[in-house]
Amino acid sequence: MQGGWKTNTTGMEQLRRANRLTGASNTLYYVHYFDDFPVSVRSNFWDDTTTAGFGDPKLYVVQTNTRVIERCMLMTTDPGDLVMDPTCGSGTTAYVAEQWGRRWITIDTSRVALALARQRLMGAKFRTT
Repeated sequence: MQGGWKTNTTGMEQLRRANRLTGASNTLYYVHYFDDFPVSVRSNFWDDTTTAGFGDPKLYVVQTNTRVIERCMLMTTDPGDLVMDPTCGSGTTAYVAEQWGRRWITIDTSRVALALARQRLMGAKFRTT
């Protein structure tokens, strides 16, 4: 099967003036630029979750980046689902679950961690829909 151009002589002239034509051998090619298609390749590299520059300010030693927990939760749960975090820490999982309409249970062996999480959750402001 042989391809063809989907334009007429006027269109080809416009492409030539716009510097959108190039040739190789006896073949004429259309020039594509990266900015023509504002898409990006999906990957499993989460460079927007690093601590340097993009992450949440770390207020607690045991605090996990909210964006990491949020992304995992949104990929694996639906609103109303029950999320359990057996290592409460500073309560990041409960915080994100509350923010995104998930029910949650969190436990910890440390009274300090539980007090910290309780304080964080009770003082948090969540968006209302």
